[in-house]
Amino acid sequence: MKDKQEFWKMLSSFKVAMLTTHDGQDIRSRPMAPHFDENEHVVRFLSNADAPKTDEIDEERHINLTFANESTNDFASLSGTATQSQDRAMIKELWNAYADAWFDGDAETADVVVITFRPSEGQYWDATGSSILHAFEVVRTKVTGGKPNVGESGKITF
Repeated sequence: MKDKQEFWKMLSSFKVAMLTTHDGQDIRSRPMAPHFDENEHVVRFLSNADAPKTDEIDEERHINLTFANESTNDFASLSGTATQSQDRAMIKELWNAYADAWFDGDAETADVVVITFRPSEGQYWDATGSSILHAFEVVRTKVTGGKPNVGESGKITF
């Protein structure tokens, strides 16, 4: 992967992000529905305003997002900072059928916040090819020596 544009294109294929926070003692992860903004290079989420993660983000803004797409063998991890707002215009922009089913109320009345994640660094693993090809590559290198070539990985700095 050569640039941020390709990285954001890969990110936009992910339907779920694991959002990881620190509660002061333990590390907590939970699945979230991401909204990618390629122009601003941010990822946004809607969350219940009273969810524990909102307090955790208030205490420690540095969080992590991880992504996995088994059908394309793409994986990513983003480190960065999160902020929260109750900007109704942004809530309306992000509101969709999933949000309508998940949250009580609607975009006007739901007690939700927008979590905006701004990455500082990203890592990716693009293991193109099928699982059978990956298994073959692992077996081949076991017989011939060396390391298996199962795709590309790298870092992106924002």
